[in-house]
Amino acid sequence: MNSHNNSNDVLEILKKINDRLYEQLVYAETKHAILIGFSSAAIFGLTNLILKKSIMNMTWLIILLGSMILFLFFSILCSLISFYPIRGTKDNKFNIYFYGNIEKIENSNAFIDIIKKCDNSCSLADQNIVISKIITRKHNIFQLSLILCICGLFLPFVLVVILKLLKCFIVRIINLISIKLWFYKFNLEKWSFK
Repeated sequence: MNSHNNSNDVLEILKKINDRLYEQLVYAETKHAILIGFSSAAIFGLTNLILKKSIMNMTWLIILLGSMILFLFFSILCSLISFYPIRGTKDNKFNIYFYGNIEKIENSNAFIDIIKKCDNSCSLADQNIVISKIITRKHNIFQLSLILCICGLFLPFVLVVILKLLKCFIVRIINLISIKLWFYKFNLEKWSFK
């Protein structure tokens, strides 16, 4: 009796984990959908800005906006890739929780017979592992998509900061060269009086 209770406890824990994993899967897919929508809206806005006649002669601005669109496009592409399914397990074991295996069953009686014969806990545990891998993959791809989106949106600000730093660096070098030349000139004049 104790063994039966333990297997029921394990099955209940696996079911709770499975429910939680499906919530995380929905959360991961929702994040991608929101990012796709946001990036698409930004691309639409930037494209409308590029098509305005007032900036047609500003090549540098068109290139900058085009670069932003490119980053946003790659962000969308990464998010779309995350929707590509991972099907089954590496060992291709039959799993009663996997829709790809269930669809191969001919009728409901056969399905019920399979459920009675199989180890429910192992099938659910295998399904939880596969779903965990899918969720991890989606979260990792989301991080990349988000970085690309942020790079696309903040590209002008990053370029301004880089240009300001470059300008400060150049001004500093010019000042150092000027000071060295002044000292060099001063030393030459000092030595020429002797």
